[in-house]
Amino acid sequence: MNRPSSHRVRWHLRRLRPLVRPPLVSVRHVGIREDDWIVAEHPKSGGTWLAFMLGEALFGTDMDFSNQSRFMPAVGRHRHAPVVPGVGGRLLRTHERWRPAYARGIYLVRHVADVAVSYHRWLEWLGVPGVSFDEFLPEFLKGHIDGWGPWQRHVSSWLDARSSAVHIVRYEDLRADTEGVLACALRFIGVPMDAAVLARAVENNTFERMREKEEGARSSVFGTRTEGTHFVRSGAVGEGLRLLRPDQIAMIDRFAGPQLRRLGYELLPAPGA
Repeated sequence: MNRPSSHRVRWHLRRLRPLVRPPLVSVRHVGIREDDWIVAEHPKSGGTWLAFMLGEALFGTDMDFSNQSRFMPAVGRHRHAPVVPGVGGRLLRTHERWRPAYARGIYLVRHVADVAVSYHRWLEWLGVPGVSFDEFLPEFLKGHIDGWGPWQRHVSSWLDARSSAVHIVRYEDLRADTEGVLACALRFIGVPMDAAVLARAVENNTFERMREKEEGARSSVFGTRTEGTHFVRSGAVGEGLRLLRPDQIAMIDRFAGPQLRRLGYELLPAPGA
């Protein structure tokens, strides 16, 4: 590594997060109710996009980066969250692994290769001192980057949540048939959805519209983020596998192969990609 020592220290300190977070996380979950709807994801799986569409369809409001915390706050900021009209319960978001407090959840999952590539670039957007992807990938797969990982344990916790009602959404399916997959999620919540409302929620949250919303929040919500980088990226499917070397794909298989196969994911790039 050629990075300054202070940068190395900051990266090593990230390993302490899984140790210091549990007490804080427990406090944040005080007040979670059985009728709350939890929209969950491992970070960088596309949860903001899904939440914006769900929020718009359920609350009849154009969601953006300024009002999202009012209508669908993160767990820990849920005290004054509004009840979903006509359904009951609150729409809350989390990056946590499954917990018994989550009685009803929608879990968005994305191929770990795409998650890893997106996460690495997200850290640049956050202004975290850079490390190469070669250094990042094994640390990410071991769960040393933050307090949420590793990806494979995160996914398994939600797939095995026997005591909860959990609706699994694959990001790739959401991209391929956005209206259809969104309609299924809304049916899970128990909302009879008007076709026009559904279409509007999708149209108002395309990649182009999401990027416009991000740019609109540059001077407020995102004012301190790294110039020239974006929270809303391309949202591409399969980019990770196209970028990774065979040895990196083999590493992913060693760590997360069983969970990928369980979800029906391929471990090789699509033919012609």
